[in-house]
Amino acid sequence: MCDGCQDTGVVEQEAVCVQYAVNATINTKFIAVQSVERADAAGVQEAINKVMSSVTDGDWTNKLCGFGCDGAAVMLGKKNGVVAKFLERQPCLVGVHCFAHRLELSFKDALKQVKIFGEADRFLLNLYLFYHNSSLNRSMLKRSCQAYATPACVPTRVGGTRWLPHMKRALDNLWKLYPALVEHLQQLPHQKGASNDALGKSKNFLKNLTDPSMLYFLHFLTDVVSVLSVLSLGIQSNATTLGDMFQKIQNTVAALRKHTTR
Repeated sequence: MCDGCQDTGVVEQEAVCVQYAVNATINTKFIAVQSVERADAAGVQEAINKVMSSVTDGDWTNKLCGFGCDGAAVMLGKKNGVVAKFLERQPCLVGVHCFAHRLELSFKDALKQVKIFGEADRFLLNLYLFYHNSSLNRSMLKRSCQAYATPACVPTRVGGTRWLPHMKRALDNLWKLYPALVEHLQQLPHQKGASNDALGKSKNFLKNLTDPSMLYFLHFLTDVVSVLSVLSLGIQSNATTLGDMFQKIQNTVAALRKHTTR
């Protein structure tokens, strides 16, 4: 299994993990992170070869039966992808597009034509940045939390390495902070030192937080994302078998269908 990333120097890296079975027990181990000279199929394959050759004896591809990755053309391209190149050395290889990644893409595809989802996504991201980039805003929000006797926290980012669980956490925090957020944003125009930019953003945030259509959609999104997050985390568990995954998907579909009748 492998996935691409960039380090702080914006250098392309490939993280390599191995899943293997010993006495019917499945084990998963992180092997290494290897720099990639070229971010094409040949470069990624070379990086993986370097990592695996450093921890194995002989031709390690002889025991290769599966290859898990994201759905990028570099990885799963039928003619020149990394999986296609390894198939030349191991014809029995099965390429697997990460199920959790496919779930994320399906979620995005299902909502990309829904205008209000784009607005909600930008709202949550901008709200996070509003507090993340200002210690003063965080401090004043904390005071509002104390006034409402709510746990002190801040809006969190909607994106990340685990998109759906991160979005769920962002939505959960939004509802926990809702009265404190409204209080702080209403008081911000009276706050000394507030910039015109902060005043304009706070007005827009208040508009979203009090707009019935936006609130209805955010509640609906919370219901859907809560169900999908359980599936996403279940898929990512090392203990999940293929049979477990099939059952989890059936449970998810059943739960989502209930929302159509609410």
